[in-house]
Amino acid sequence: MNARHPRFLPIIVLVICAASVMSGQSIAETAPEGRLRPYVAWSPPKLLEPVNRGLLGAVGLVWPAGWSAEVGYLWLLPQDEPTVNVSDQRGGRLHLTGRRYFVQRPETPLVPFVQVRGDLLWRTHRTVATFQEETETGEFILHDDSVGVDTRTRTLNLMVGADWAITAHLAVEFSAGVGTRFRRVRHVDSAYGSDTEYRLFLEDAWDSRNNVGEFTTFNLPFDLRLIYRW
Repeated sequence: MNARHPRFLPIIVLVICAASVMSGQSIAETAPEGRLRPYVAWSPPKLLEPVNRGLLGAVGLVWPAGWSAEVGYLWLLPQDEPTVNVSDQRGGRLHLTGRRYFVQRPETPLVPFVQVRGDLLWRTHRTVATFQEETETGEFILHDDSVGVDTRTRTLNLMVGADWAITAHLAVEFSAGVGTRFRRVRHVDSAYGSDTEYRLFLEDAWDSRNNVGEFTTFNLPFDLRLIYRW
């Protein structure tokens, strides 16, 4: 894990703080005899996403009082489809979630919840960029170069959702929400360096995820998952 990852600590603190002020009724009955109830989750739609496709799994615990905490990991597949001028994708995404359920399970199979989720994504891939170099005589020479692209993305999201029990152990879960996303992109491993004086041409075959810079945007997360509880 990269040395930059401790910056994720503020998101962890926000998750804990936000969870501490949420209120609601108990779903203690979902934890027989008042015990903690562990679960695992899997998100099939992540295999179909056009950006950052991968295998997403998670583990968590539900407390008798209706609180839960979860940690999950998304392993990125080597290539998103369709993509232009992007190859050899590697990386992953870690998420931490604090959640509060609002309804007792025996009353209804549909259990609504609210949660705060923080994500940290790190990704590297390669692209081909065209640079122009100005010579001493004032002429320009074009160079194609394979460039590494390093991306770090942090998000913080407030989400609502519902858990639909299929059996005593198996459930389907849907959630959606709104949040903020901060993304930093750098070019590395290039003959011209990461902060080159040469001009980078953005051609038609250029994918926007290769753009260098720091970007803050809204985030609209959603998820559909399968849950198995013991």
